[in-house]
Amino acid sequence: MKKMFFCFLVLISTNLEAQYVTSFAKNVNPNQSDGIFYYLPRNVVRLDFIIDQKQEFKGPFSDYCGQLLGIDNYIKSDRTQYEIKDVIISMVSEPDPDAVFYVTVDEKSKDAAGLNFGFSDDGIILSFGSQIDNQPISASNCKKEIVSTNDEPDCSFIITKNFYQKIDTVILDTIIDNNNIFKNFIQNTEEKLTMEEKAMSVVEEIEKIRQGYYDLISGFQEIDYGNSIKYMADNLLHLENEYLCLFIGKSVRKTVEKTVYIVPEKGQDNSSITIAKISNSDGFLPENAKGGEFVKLQFQSSKTFDNINIPNKDALESNSYLNKLFYRMPATVITKVVSGNKVLSEERLKISQFGTILPVPMNKMKLIFDPNTGQIISMRKE
Repeated sequence: MKKMFFCFLVLISTNLEAQYVTSFAKNVNPNQSDGIFYYLPRNVVRLDFIIDQKQEFKGPFSDYCGQLLGIDNYIKSDRTQYEIKDVIISMVSEPDPDAVFYVTVDEKSKDAAGLNFGFSDDGIILSFGSQIDNQPISASNCKKEIVSTNDEPDCSFIITKNFYQKIDTVILDTIIDNNNIFKNFIQNTEEKLTMEEKAMSVVEEIEKIRQGYYDLISGFQEIDYGNSIKYMADNLLHLENEYLCLFIGKSVRKTVEKTVYIVPEKGQDNSSITIAKISNSDGFLPENAKGGEFVKLQFQSSKTFDNINIPNKDALESNSYLNKLFYRMPATVITKVVSGNKVLSEERLKISQFGTILPVPMNKMKLIFDPNTGQIISMRKE
């Protein structure tokens, strides 16, 4: 009799417990409104290319460098050169549209409990049955700091499986002669003078500046300029250099940052993705452009899941599960950016898409999830 009474109490307590039902989102009836959707995160690889851009501009009187100045080392033609100085690999997270689940409470136990979830601002699951102290938590907060010297416009583009987007090129101001002294000098020079005669006039100005510099530093004027003498001398040297640039040309260096976002997909965990091409003369080019060197992203995933009986994908998406949530175990991946045979950068990342989705019991459980990978980081039974 006592045994039967004990079994009866167990049966009652079981019926009073909340019974949760979890389904893959695409199987949910559009009219259902008594449950909650949640995302698992996916990881996006962010590549910040730090590019050294060197522009060389031929001087308008370069043909007379040897004849009038005796200079052989000068810029003979306009050109631009690009060189990748560094690639910073980082990771951001976002909701995975292929990993969306719907959770509801079974009809028979709706009065027994409710749904107690915590979410990021974009719907990624953060917790179940437990409050997180340091709200809010962002799921896309993994970018490393980049120090760059340019304020260029955003040049980002996203690579997916069917990638083809034009790669924007950075537009730079052409800086050959923004000094008013050049404009005034050329404008005030008589049009009837030949280029050689104009070049000789510039040489005369250079000689005057050099003589003025010598007189200043040698004390020829017998005037005490005090602390201003250094300032005056530096300005004379700068002025001389600006005039010389009309012959030898100008070289302008600039650091340019180009950002690429790549969404890894299942099956790419031991392969490479072509990002674009890089040319020394043209910079970044589309993948199908002529010339240039291919820049690729390579993944090498660790064999973390060989001893795990991973759920069948079709079964996961077609069935409903009682008292279970789904979380992610990310894969550890060696990520490299290569150009030809040269490794430009290498990092170890955790990429969720290369891992697996697994179930976890949820009845009377307190669960906290990593917002960047979907992994369980805390699990406690009530």
